[in-house]
Amino acid sequence: MYQFLNVHPEGKLVPDCVKRAITKAAEMDYHEVQLELNRHKKLTGAKVFNEDKNWKSYIENVLNGTKMSFPATKGMPRMNGKRFSIVYPKGRYILNMAGHLSCCIDGVIYDTWDCSEKCVYTAYEIKPQMKHYYTVSKVRNENLYTINVYEGTDIKTFTADKSEIKGM
Repeated sequence: MYQFLNVHPEGKLVPDCVKRAITKAAEMDYHEVQLELNRHKKLTGAKVFNEDKNWKSYIENVLNGTKMSFPATKGMPRMNGKRFSIVYPKGRYILNMAGHLSCCIDGVIYDTWDCSEKCVYTAYEIKPQMKHYYTVSKVRNENLYTINVYEGTDIKTFTADKSEIKGM
């Protein structure tokens, strides 16, 4: 089943399916998701927030999403959003569809358009939890680093000399 939902804070209909799916599935603020995906690019080396390696790494490593794959089987119809919502009637999922991400919660696909007929290649089950990760970046010279620690929606920033950081 499909239900219209646009989580864009200004109500704009823009190509932001990665942010929309994560916002709804993880129950996060749209701007927080935007900020975190852009920060996460530094870890993945992605050029844009919606590059596959960036959002996949974010879902798997930050949200601890459990990946489920739906490979094609000869002679069988592919999994699509409609079938997914019937087979998985309970839970929170981010659906990786053909060229698109969407969100399915308790058998309802939430999106700005009805994508229920699109093929689902993988899905990530998202369970509520506290997010905790960090980023490290150089500041001014090779020996001084900034460390950002993310715990839920809190961000703590530290500056440390290279000699103070183990493993550097």
